[in-house]
Amino acid sequence: MLHYTARESFDGPAKYLAHFDVLAIHAQSHDHSIDAALLYDKLEQIVLPLFVDNRDDFIDVMRHAIALNGSFFNTHRMLQQYALKAYL
Repeated sequence: MLHYTARESFDGPAKYLAHFDVLAIHAQSHDHSIDAALLYDKLEQIVLPLFVDNRDDFIDVMRHAIALNGSFFNTHRMLQQYALKAYL
């Protein structure tokens, strides 16, 4: 089980975002059981308590995630990638 110590070192919603970096680092392994365990651990220890106990911080984290990833995960990129891979 992972220990979460970053909560004491950050203020506001940013304190929750530091935990997801650990998941991103470990997600590159080929052992899917480790990835699944880390994902469920993050959900149980961070995401769900944040959603239930502190809805405002949860919304801020989700807004940050959309702002960070929205420029890559969009329809224009998806169609361009599909056209390149399917037809060229």
